[in-house]
Amino acid sequence: MNLVLYAGNGEFLKVIYTPENIEEVFYLTQRAFNVAPVFVLTDQYLVDLFYNLPEFDLSKLTIKKHFIKAAKGYIRYAITEDDISPRGVRDTAKDWREWTAMSTMNLAT
Repeated sequence: MNLVLYAGNGEFLKVIYTPENIEEVFYLTQRAFNVAPVFVLTDQYLVDLFYNLPEFDLSKLTIKKHFIKAAKGYIRYAITEDDISPRGVRDTAKDWREWTAMSTMNLAT
């Protein structure tokens, strides 16, 4: 736990989940996708554990998308009110057009 808690260069917010059974592994791992950076710690006992479970209640799951369009001045690790940095996504169609135009100009010369 200390290795994960104090790992890294400098200070940054971390979320550490330590599930105690297989059902918690499922729900906490899904929750981990909504928050970043996050660590899900398990132990060998939990990994080797095998038993039947009832179906998971998928209505309990929520999917939050923290995506924004990455424009000039985008800061990946910005400090926000909810402590979740926005995940920038480039405009791939625009990037493709620019790359194609630059490639065509380079080929013409």
